[in-house]
Amino acid sequence: MLKASLSRALAFTLLFLALSLAGEVHAAAQGTRAKPLRISSSFTRIAVPGSSLDDEPISFDLSALELNESSDDEEEEADEEEDDSERLKGLKKIKFDRRPSAALAAWAKKPEDKQEPEVDTNEAPQATSVDTSGMSEEEAAEAIADAEKAAERAEKKAKKEAEKRAEAEAKRALERELLTFQRNVTLGEWTEVQAYLAGLPKKESLAAYAQLITSLKDGPERTSGTLAKFAEKNYFDDEALVHLIRCAPHGFKKLQLKELGSILETTVEEGCLIETCIDTLRSAIASETVSLKRDQLANILLEGDFQVEAGEFLPSLKEAEAGEDRHVLNLLARHHLALHETEGADDDLDLAWEATMSVLREGEINEGTKQEALKRAVQLAPKVHATKG
Repeated sequence: MLKASLSRALAFTLLFLALSLAGEVHAAAQGTRAKPLRISSSFTRIAVPGSSLDDEPISFDLSALELNESSDDEEEEADEEEDDSERLKGLKKIKFDRRPSAALAAWAKKPEDKQEPEVDTNEAPQATSVDTSGMSEEEAAEAIADAEKAAERAEKKAKKEAEKRAEAEAKRALERELLTFQRNVTLGEWTEVQAYLAGLPKKESLAAYAQLITSLKDGPERTSGTLAKFAEKNYFDDEALVHLIRCAPHGFKKLQLKELGSILETTVEEGCLIETCIDTLRSAIASETVSLKRDQLANILLEGDFQVEAGEFLPSLKEAEAGEDRHVLNLLARHHLALHETEGADDDLDLAWEATMSVLREGEINEGTKQEALKRAVQLAPKVHATKG
């Protein structure tokens, strides 16, 4: 009876995944974007013997699955129709370098002094006076008309030259601005970096911070050969990591949390203890000097492969279920699965399974969140079977 129940649970999970993936293939064939799935059936959980779910029956009705057209807050906002400004174009291309050698080079080279705009030495066209003495009335009128046309041409030429000078000065000013931003990141002048991002229009500040995180995560251009593993990397310590997080002008997107996890991993690889990083980040959250939430820090730790350490910043399973936060439930499942693999405790395996099933309970679910939970369910089912069977 026990094995039959577990086999049935695994079969349902595999069937659910197969149908979901089939929907993805159909959407791709039709040239449409995959849609979030609304699970409106009575399927809520699959009972695991020995867990708190034993008393709940299995109920799974595939016929009640329906596609939901609405998007959620994790999807990208539609691009604005207006053209990007020159600053925005520059911010999207800028590369950042925090290698020690880059910092030494930036210290050695003084920033370019702000140049005064060129002074227009050309006098404004003066009203032209024409000596019409000795001319007939017709000749005088023609001479005056010619003089007026010449003055008009001179005025247009002066105006065009002034516009070119203003455009060139604006370009130089933008170059200095972006170089200063780049230099401040390299030298760790985080107060200036934060002030610069905060002073930009929202669209530009979002793009600037996204490029900052992505560029620092990617690091310098990778070299090949036998010495590649000794290549210099971007340097961060716990304080720099906190400052980088503090610079976020408008919160964090899911991709940025993932990239911050990679930067955290690099920080530890370069010699900063994970315990030191966590202590500093914990204090920053407690003092509200960063806008980072506890579950977002847990997400960063999980992405940095510090899955056991992430548990401190996650709610209990009951709290996450009460809040109906499926993203956090996925984080909890990852954490408890890591604990099970590290310590071998069956309780953690049960909690990982229960959290995964809670992600897939009745209601609207984001496509990425659903796929993550389904894949984990397939991964966990044989483990649960082997443990409980």
